[in-house]
Amino acid sequence: MKKSISIIGLAILILVILGVMFFMRTPQPTHILAYVGSGMRLPMQEIKKIYEEQHQHITVDYSFSGSKVLEQTIRSLSKGDVFMPGDKKYINALGKDNFIIAEHPVALHIPAIIVRQGETKVTSWADLAKEDVKLCFPNAKMASIGKITNAILSRSPLEQKIKNNVITLAIDTAESVKFLLEQKVDAVISWRSMGIKDNLKVIDIPKEINKIQEIWIAVPKFTSNQTEAQKFAKFVAGPDGQRIFSKMGFKLMN
Repeated sequence: MKKSISIIGLAILILVILGVMFFMRTPQPTHILAYVGSGMRLPMQEIKKIYEEQHQHITVDYSFSGSKVLEQTIRSLSKGDVFMPGDKKYINALGKDNFIIAEHPVALHIPAIIVRQGETKVTSWADLAKEDVKLCFPNAKMASIGKITNAILSRSPLEQKIKNNVITLAIDTAESVKFLLEQKVDAVISWRSMGIKDNLKVIDIPKEINKIQEIWIAVPKFTSNQTEAQKFAKFVAGPDGQRIFSKMGFKLMN
């Protein structure tokens, strides 16, 4: 009788051990919180779809906004698995405070003039200075493209005339394009990739005054799952992620 009990007890113990081993080997449901600049919304949404299909246990939760807003959010909440601003300087700022544990280059962010298809009022940089043109720029205090726009303007002899035509500031690139599509303004300065929609057109800013930025993806030290955050960041920066960015109108670094 005692022998039978011992055998049963051993069998139960083996089953428990096997169950624990199975649980440990099975990937557990995980959420990745990614703070991403508004200008990367389209490629990152497609990356989310592909990544979640390949990693069934992962759910990628995005927070899209202006880069400065995102940096301040990470600092104030001490929370986030991935940070991808429109300008690497925001990653550098966190890095100076030892808040970044990994970073990877992804693509180039190129400022451009965006207008509606069929627009004839604005066809060049010089046209932004016309008296009857209405413009919207992203707010320099909230979005990286806003500060870069100011830097570009400072290189142009038309700076003041163009500034006089700005009737509103947007919180980020998405809102500025929204104003454009609603015909509230004639043109915006945004990232080139924001103009890939069928009803929009891209006009290049003169090379001698333009400021091209690098897009990097980083993992903050506040991540709740460093392993999964690192895997996702490497996927975005790897061949699959770069292919998607290229398809969405971004230029790669090499």
